[in-house]
Amino acid sequence: MKHKRIVAIALAVPLFVLLLVLMGKARNPRHPTVDRASEAKKEAALQNLKSTSVEEAPLARPSEHKAVSTALDRKKNEAIAAGALEAKRDAALQKLKSLSVEEAFVSLKEGELPAAKPYMREAISTAFGHRKKEAIALSIKNVRPPVLKISDYGLVNRSDDFHLAKEVLYAFPDEAFDSLMNIYGKTDPVTKANMVRVLGGMPGDARVEAVLVEALDDGMFCEEEYPEMSGEPLRICDVAYSQLVLRLGIENVLRTIGNSHRIDVRNYHIDILKDLLSKS
Repeated sequence: MKHKRIVAIALAVPLFVLLLVLMGKARNPRHPTVDRASEAKKEAALQNLKSTSVEEAPLARPSEHKAVSTALDRKKNEAIAAGALEAKRDAALQKLKSLSVEEAFVSLKEGELPAAKPYMREAISTAFGHRKKEAIALSIKNVRPPVLKISDYGLVNRSDDFHLAKEVLYAFPDEAFDSLMNIYGKTDPVTKANMVRVLGGMPGDARVEAVLVEALDDGMFCEEEYPEMSGEPLRICDVAYSQLVLRLGIENVLRTIGNSHRIDVRNYHIDILKDLLSKS
C-alpha cells in the first residue's frame, strides 16, 4: 500500500509541473526571447522606412529657397524694366509724329531712341513715312556739304548728320534715287562724291550700279585739303571705286582707295576694276 502511494506521488509531480508550464504559456503565449527579437525587427523596419522617406522627399535647404526667390525677383525686375523701356520707346516714337521734319531729324540724331538699325528704321518710318518728300529734301540738304570741313575753329566733322541723312534716304530708296538723280549731274564735285557714297549702300537695282560705274571715269577732286591730310585729296572716281568694291563684294582687289595712295596707283587699281566689271 505504501508502495502504491509513493508511485502515485511520483507520477503526480511531473503532471503538476507540466500543468504549471501550460498555465504560464496561457498567460504569455510567446516566448520573451522571441518577443525581443520581433520588437527589434519592427524597430529596424521603422527606421528603414523613415530613412527611405527622407531620401525620396528631401527638404529644400534655406539657401536653395533663397536662390529660387532671387531668380524669380530678377526675372520680375527685368520684365518690369523691359516694359518701362518699351513704353518709353513708344512714347518717343509717337512724339516724332508731332515734331516738324527738322525737329524730328535733330531728335533722331541726338539719340533719343536706340541706335540699333531695327529701331532706327522704325523711327524713321514713323517720323517721315507720311511726309517722305520733305524728309528726302532735308536729307539731301545734309548730304551736300563736306563731311569734314575746315573752319576758323578747326576741323568740323559732320559725320552724324551725314549718317542719319543716308539712313533716311535708304528708308525710301525709290523716291530718294529719283531725287538724287535730279541733282547729281549738275552739282559740285563735293556733293557728287557724297551722293556716290550714299548710292554705294542704297537698296536698288542696276540703275544704282550704273551710276557708280559711270563715276569711275570722273577724275575731279572732291575733298578740301587740310593740314592733317596724308597724301592728296580723293577724286570722285576714287570714291566710286571703294563703293563698288564694297557693294559688289569683289575679291582679290584693293579694298579701298585712300589719300595715301599715289594717283598712278589709284588709276592702276581703277583700271583693274573696270576690266573685271566689263567681263562680268
